[in-house]
Amino acid sequence: MQSAPSVAYPVGRFSLIARLALVALASLGIASVLGMTIVWPAERAPVLPVLLGGGWIAWLWAAWQQGIASPIGTLHWDASAMGDEWKPGVGSWWWQADGCAQAEPLVLLERRLDWGAGMLVHGKIGGRTRWFWVSDRLAEGRWGEFRRAIEAQANPV
Repeated sequence: MQSAPSVAYPVGRFSLIARLALVALASLGIASVLGMTIVWPAERAPVLPVLLGGGWIAWLWAAWQQGIASPIGTLHWDASAMGDEWKPGVGSWWWQADGCAQAEPLVLLERRLDWGAGMLVHGKIGGRTRWFWVSDRLAEGRWGEFRRAIEAQANPV
């Protein structure tokens, strides 16, 4: 799949689908903790349900903060580049944050979630891990090219 075209694709903040997924997870967690509290034997202290509920809330808060702080900018796939030490000869990914004139090379960009109309991708920029929410609504005309570029890097010929 080395024939994937070069593409520049915009990256936005936390998508509506991701927000709805977090709300659904929060609802499920609250219902689970309430159910566990009701079913938990009365003679035992409700320490376990409280700990589980607290951990669930902390995880959701951290996920929400990560989504709010997610980067805005452009992911660039350069099909003519020689790649890097992880995927030699395949091409390379670059990240350009909004307001920055210089693009930074991405070492290893991987798809973590894919629901057809969007993706959660994970990349490393200079040793730092970054998560990108990418939606087909940001540039519908280039969505197919972006998906081919992700696939080209994941499955080199």
